[in-house]
Amino acid sequence: MAEAPARLRGLQWTILVLTLLGIAASVAGAIVDLPAVSRAYLVAVVTWFAFPLGALAMLVAWHLTGGYWGYVIGGALEAMVRTLPLLALLFLPALAGLDAIYPWTHPEFLEAHDLVARKAGYLNAPFFILRSLLYLGIWTGLAWLMTAPSRRFDQHRRRRGPATIAAMLYALTASFASIDWIMSLQPTFHSSAFGMLVMSGQGVGGYALALLLALGLVEAAGRADLVRDHRKVGLGNLFVGLVLLWTYFAFMQYLVIWSGDRPHGAEWYIDRGEGVWLWFIAITAFANGGLPFFVLLSSRARQNWWVLMALAVLVILARVLETLWMCIPAFGVLAPAAWMIAATMIAVGGVWLSAVLWLLLPRTAWIVRAVEVAGRG
Repeated sequence: MAEAPARLRGLQWTILVLTLLGIAASVAGAIVDLPAVSRAYLVAVVTWFAFPLGALAMLVAWHLTGGYWGYVIGGALEAMVRTLPLLALLFLPALAGLDAIYPWTHPEFLEAHDLVARKAGYLNAPFFILRSLLYLGIWTGLAWLMTAPSRRFDQHRRRRGPATIAAMLYALTASFASIDWIMSLQPTFHSSAFGMLVMSGQGVGGYALALLLALGLVEAAGRADLVRDHRKVGLGNLFVGLVLLWTYFAFMQYLVIWSGDRPHGAEWYIDRGEGVWLWFIAITAFANGGLPFFVLLSSRARQNWWVLMALAVLVILARVLETLWMCIPAFGVLAPAAWMIAATMIAVGGVWLSAVLWLLLPRTAWIVRAVEVAGRG
């Protein structure tokens, strides 16, 4: 079991090299076109924020409801949640470039869009920054609340009290943050289901990445026998439930806008239904909806950890693609170049993943013991 960190050291070095390249390319891009890189950077931070927030939601869900699945992926969930303060720091530079990112910061835009001008009491830079700092502060506090030494997952004890508080705060902050950071990129668009759609995506994305990390770590430790074809854990059952939840909200939002014949909502989908963006949402729907659902209908597939790991990779890819699909078309002709998006995604993602692995790998032994607890039932 002690060999696991050494066997995965190559992965850490690969991530480190890619991170340095991404940072170098991002700096070069900032020299060439700082506003464009600011837009790309916001998208990158929002994309990676979804995974630890989803992990927080799943960790809270386990403390409230229990289940053997939590013992298998609990260590990975905790490691991801504990990186929320890091991502909060990484988000701060985006607040310095609001003028380059959000159209509602420009008076001429408000003059041309009366509907948005009426929201100026909410959509203004000082209040936006204040709300963002509040979200970041609350998430940092929740990271401590749910992973403090007295509440560590390796003690195998559920904490319903802190989890109840965390559930309410997560639901409020994640919903409002999705509206502020993503939906207001195109402020003429409004959807009452948008926050739920984003949170369901966070949940399935956080679960998929935790599943991939936990099972990969158990495999590296040479103990794949602990979870392979294990009927009691229920990893596949929960996976298909999360996939269906995201599919429901994605379809519901589209159906409400289509049936209500809402012009601004239709415009939002039209902007994202042409050219390469049509492929983005098609791949997302296939990888995050259709394929996992039909594969996981099979009880054999739900109990096969290699199938679950393959589907987890697809879902993680789909989460990234959906965030890009939501954000980039809102910039229109001001959209950053593809290489800027790739550079910032790699830079931010590399820093975050390095932190997750740094927290996770030294805990290999007790993670394996937690999986053994699940195996004993």
